[in-house]
Amino acid sequence: MSINARLTPVRIMDKASEKIHQLINNKTTVNEGKIIAYINNHSDYNDVRFTDSLLGKYIQGETCEISETSGLLLKEISSVFNSFAISHAQYQRILDSDNYTTMSNSLEQ
Repeated sequence: MSINARLTPVRIMDKASEKIHQLINNKTTVNEGKIIAYINNHSDYNDVRFTDSLLGKYIQGETCEISETSGLLLKEISSVFNSFAISHAQYQRILDSDNYTTMSNSLEQ
């Protein structure tokens, strides 16, 4: 698969043995951020996209419920995502605790 970027064509090589699924037609112009292909693996593609949308909301500072992700088929990336979800839950508990509010208020004074 070759991608023509602003400067030079880029050759994409699949380092795994799985198949690359192309989502757009050849010689199609695409905008930045558009998904053009995915590598076949044991994860459910829609679950990966859902997870990506949750993380995108989180990065933009929107409130999102990470705990609603049970039952997702993420296979290879599940351990990384689960670590993130646990860290997020711990962070939310700290923010919601009275100790955090008290410490935050005392630092502002």
